[in-house]
Amino acid sequence: ILTTMVWLIWQHRDAFWRLRDGMLVSGFLGMAVFVTYPVAPPRLFDLGLVDTVTKSSEAYRYLQPPAFVNQYAAMPSLHAGWDLLVGLALIAAAGPAVLRVIGVVLPALMASAVVITGNHYVLDVVAGVALALSGHAAALWLERRRGVVPQPVEAAEARVPAQRAPD
Repeated sequence: ILTTMVWLIWQHRDAFWRLRDGMLVSGFLGMAVFVTYPVAPPRLFDLGLVDTVTKSSEAYRYLQPPAFVNQYAAMPSLHAGWDLLVGLALIAAAGPAVLRVIGVVLPALMASAVVITGNHYVLDVVAGVALALSGHAAALWLERRRGVVPQPVEAAEARVPAQRAPD
């Protein structure tokens, strides 16, 4: 997420604002759900699921100290939702096809990973995607209110003047 945001703010400012606004709106909505409807992730139940991230690495505890992380915040999956927003930003801003493919594949891989590792139920992923799409819709609405007209990548590249050969 951070790498994409740095690239967007440097190269595609409109797509950055859209991603930022979508993340803020969906994050706010997600926090409201976390507070009003706490749901424990499947890995905390005796279902035989193993969270490979926490089992294989102690870095997880330093990056997300237990005092600051709600263990019952599985619903909605902002992991899946925010990766979808990043994917939409990559698809919108990327020139090379390989980056657009990453924008499609990344959210699917994250959705699969959070379910396989027992960190989220499928319903958490669906809710996270719904909140992310709501945040994206709000970001598009804010973009129109600001009067921003998104430019396709090809149009943006066409505005760059070609280098002239010396006379």
